[in-house]
Amino acid sequence: MSVPSFSSKERRSRERSSRINDDRNVPFQQTTDLVQKLRAKGDVYFELMIVPDEPHVFLLYKNRMECYKRAFEFINRFIGK
Repeated sequence: MSVPSFSSKERRSRERSSRINDDRNVPFQQTTDLVQKLRAKGDVYFELMIVPDEPHVFLLYKNRMECYKRAFEFINRFIGK
């Protein structure tokens, strides 16, 4: 999601996002804007994982594995096993 706030008005489904706070390709402000818009909208469930001190991709194995773990938990919770 390179532009997180894109079409936030049309969002209706559950969302899960992982965001790296040291990403020089995508401004962190876009993430905070999206969170504010979704909270104001009030009818979209979302989860956000913010990972400190990583660049645009997950370089640290532990961060990548935590992201995968949370993504699978999210899928299992809302889609089923």
